Amino acid sequence: MANLALSLFEQPLFANIILPFLLIFAIVFALLQKTKILGENKAVDVIVALAVGLIFVGVPAAAGVTLKFIPIIAVILVIILGLLLTFGFLGIGKTEEGGFQLPTWVKVIVGIILSISLIVTIFWAIGWLAPVGNFFSNLAKKPWAGQLWQVLIFLGILGGVMAALIASGKKAGGK
Repeated sequence: MANLALSLFEQPLFANIILPFLLIFAIVFALLQKTKILGENKAVDVIVALAVGLIFVGVPAAAGVTLKFIPIIAVILVIILGLLLTFGFLGIGKTEEGGFQLPTWVKVIVGIILSISLIVTIFWAIGWLAPVGNFFSNLAKKPWAGQLWQVLIFLGILGGVMAALIASGKKAGGK
């Protein structure tokens, strides 16, 4: 019986059409319901989500990227769950009310790591990781590359400082 169930998940119809369709349908429907862009009518949301899902599975490149991308996201979510469980066991982030709130510095570090991971994963899934890597390795061989990186790092630090000042100004202003 287990072999029968496993073979169902290996079928191209199921793995390449049904699962991606259900995923996109559910995501689009949930977004339409949450944002109420099309109003309160559930039937309209279902029709739009159905159309987007069918168009999605009709474009093999989009479904292929998703089929490569989703397992990586699942692994990242399992890693996040493991981190949160570890923090919970260690008592990091527990509030006085018994809830769970991560410190801001942990949120920032995890957010930066996840953002970089997400960008790299998207580039890998769409096949751009090697060309982007080649571009940067060729760029590093240029005589002016050292100055370019210095300017980019400086602008990044400047932007970070400005963002921190703006964020602290909003907190101080009570907004």
